[in-house]
Amino acid sequence: MSFTHIRKFVVAMKSLGYPHTISLEDFCSPNFKLVADCLTWLMLRYDPTIELKTDISTESHRVAFLQSATRLMLSRARIKLNAKRLYSADGYAVKELLKIASVLQLATRCAIVSEEDNTELGPSMRMFDLRATRVLVNEITKCGATFYDVLKSEPELHEARKRATMADMDMDYIERNMQDSINVILNDIDVANHENTNVENDITMLQTKYEKQKFELERLENRLSTLQNVRPAYMDEYELLKKELNELFLVYVEKSRNLQWLESQREIYIREEQEKLEEVNRKMRRLQRRVQNEELCILQGEEVAEDVVNMDSSEEESEEEKTNSWTWLHRESSKLKEQEAKEDDIVDINQTSAEELDDDSSDDDF
Repeated sequence: MSFTHIRKFVVAMKSLGYPHTISLEDFCSPNFKLVADCLTWLMLRYDPTIELKTDISTESHRVAFLQSATRLMLSRARIKLNAKRLYSADGYAVKELLKIASVLQLATRCAIVSEEDNTELGPSMRMFDLRATRVLVNEITKCGATFYDVLKSEPELHEARKRATMADMDMDYIERNMQDSINVILNDIDVANHENTNVENDITMLQTKYEKQKFELERLENRLSTLQNVRPAYMDEYELLKKELNELFLVYVEKSRNLQWLESQREIYIREEQEKLEEVNRKMRRLQRRVQNEELCILQGEEVAEDVVNMDSSEEESEEEKTNSWTWLHRESSKLKEQEAKEDDIVDINQTSAEELDDDSSDDDF
């Protein structure tokens, strides 16, 4: 306990307008009622919207009062108060109350100075840093979310904390547990340092490999650029042979087209001659059937058909017809012979052209 802190607290409370008189001897002995009254008045002076239960009739009510007061000041003013010192209600509690009183006293002094200077809060004074404001807003949001998550687990933690404070603790057991925890942490630190050393060695080795591969890549790139700029000795001969090959390919294409056209013409000619031959055969069969019918009628002594009688009545006409028919047969047979001779000639021509193409292809391969 320090009388300096008590004197500062008394002066601050007077300057803030505390309605009751506080003396230096009030905190020489525990005075929880005065501490609770000062704390309530300071909190309401800081934020009049604070809702705080002021019932301190029992021990549990006092503990709940101090817990709620410390939470509210931490969440709204970011002032961390020690509940144990406040509960002692002596000079150590004055140090905790002085934290709130000094903040309010500083704010009052700043307000008085601004009123004395007749400062007008115009548009220029209301300007603020947008980036800093956004940062503060994000920080406030994160703190609120964290505080909300912490408050969810507060009932369980409260019960655990109460059991821990009410139970009889063996200091030797606590010391052994703390020593074991310290040893575990030291072992973890050693393992982490060892792993860090291994990682550094691996980084050094990988860096060396990277430098070697980089040097090899540069060397290969330089070699590639030199090879691309050098013209091979066989390129002239290669270009000449390529040109000749193109010319031979054009000749081959032309000859193959001519051969295909000749084959198509040959097929057309053979088809036409085949049709003519079939027509001649049909006529010959009809003539044979007619002659056989006439001979059969004569042998059986039956009357010959009208066309046969007309043919018998005029021998000259029949002779002429026979002569004409035999002449037509002879002409057709000679035509067939000529056709076969032409087909043989065409086959010889195709064989000759195929041999020439084979010779040309062999020359190209050579």
